[in-house]
Amino acid sequence: MNRLHKLLNKYLEKVGVNDFTELDDEERATYERWRETLEAEITIKTLEAFIKAQLDQLSTQLQAAVKAGNDREAILITARLENYNDLQNVIAAPDRNREQLADTIDNLIKTTHHE
Repeated sequence: MNRLHKLLNKYLEKVGVNDFTELDDEERATYERWRETLEAEITIKTLEAFIKAQLDQLSTQLQAAVKAGNDREAILITARLENYNDLQNVIAAPDRNREQLADTIDNLIKTTHHE
């Protein structure tokens, strides 16, 4: 059991809950959401999905800020967009590098003549 899971159990004990079955339906649903969050592993896929969601949300916010004439807010949102785009590029770089290397090797195969 990891540290965060122990903290969740410690909290339940603190509020007088000794067993999961003592929770009502709403509390059980909350407990399950918290447990799933605590046990979730961060993967490249989940990080990519998070970044995409942030980019979509920020794009919407930027449009609203521009429409409202709020230049300061637009600048701040643009900076955040650039940060998330940079993260997205860092994550994608190994795949791009592999593709470029594969293309280079493929071109070498096509252009190299063995004597």
